[in-house]
Amino acid sequence: MNVVIIDNEIAAVKRLKSLLQMFDEIDSITGLIDPQFAIKEIVNKKPDIVFCDVEMPNISGFDLVSEIRSQGVDPKIVFVTAYNHYAIKAIKEFAFDYMLKPVDINEIKNLFNRIAITKKSTGKNIISFASKHNLTERETEVVEYLLQGLSSKEIGEKLYMSKHTVDSHRRNILSKTDVKNTNELIVLLTTKELVEMLN
Repeated sequence: MNVVIIDNEIAAVKRLKSLLQMFDEIDSITGLIDPQFAIKEIVNKKPDIVFCDVEMPNISGFDLVSEIRSQGVDPKIVFVTAYNHYAIKAIKEFAFDYMLKPVDINEIKNLFNRIAITKKSTGKNIISFASKHNLTERETEVVEYLLQGLSSKEIGEKLYMSKHTVDSHRRNILSKTDVKNTNELIVLLTTKELVEMLN
């Protein structure tokens, strides 16, 4: 997995980077301190995970996430902050995780465990989920690719359909599963219900 860390405090970037380097799941780590520049880098690199501080000069972590999502990039978002009062808003923004500074290595282990569960939710296990929510075969295929982090354009190329058609399937999926966006769908797929389904 490719990771981007955004924090205006260089010491915080270095500390988190040193922890992440201990995990074999990580292929590359980019540490950034300028949130405006970070937006361009994220849109360009399309990382799997973004660790993002909340309080930063000029633009908050929430605004940064909204901006990259508006540009069609939807990585797993992990908010990292010294303040626990942002937790509710982070949940409403459908962050994949929320960590308080200083980040503990066990929190990162738990994060990767959740990601592993998400990956396992493809294949035959996703069929059970799809059946429960009355997803069509094509919608199920779209869900599988969404869980891999593909954009509508990339999914369209895989399934030989237009981006417009993929977007229509995505809207149907969100409606049937009663979620508001892809990130919330991923959170839904890592709940206790699905964990039990996979065991």
